[in-house]
Amino acid sequence: MKRKLLLSLVLLLAVMVAKAQAPDLNEDEIIRKQWGMALKDLTASVLKLNQLEADHFWPIWDAYREDKKQIVNAKWSYLADYAASYDNMTNEKASEITYGLLRSEKRLSGIKSKYFKKIANNISAIRAAQFIQIETSIDNELRSVLTQNMPLMPDPKQ
Repeated sequence: MKRKLLLSLVLLLAVMVAKAQAPDLNEDEIIRKQWGMALKDLTASVLKLNQLEADHFWPIWDAYREDKKQIVNAKWSYLADYAASYDNMTNEKASEITYGLLRSEKRLSGIKSKYFKKIANNISAIRAAQFIQIETSIDNELRSVLTQNMPLMPDPKQ
């Protein structure tokens, strides 16, 4: 069941990668809504929270997803810029995109720390650690799919 949900997430990511090249806002919003629901289902199936834990966890999770969405939007913007600039890549553009993506990763790490602390304080450090493990596993899987489908930065122009 968990593997099936993760595979569904990976397929949704593949659709999102394809959409990044020719975005349609209405369709993107639908994909984002499906993506969010699938993530929640996966998280719920792994954590198996009791009712008291769930009452505390899900509002924190919702806030985390909102904070993460801003970072992911910035990341997609850099990736779209990468795709648009690929054939005419300059050193300046490569630096701008790479530093932007690195800043996004740093911000993502920061919100994971912030929400680890919130979950640990409201539920337990063990539940918080499980949450971080789930998020990291999903992020790593998505990163793997993305990098397998993204061409290497082009060689410098002579």
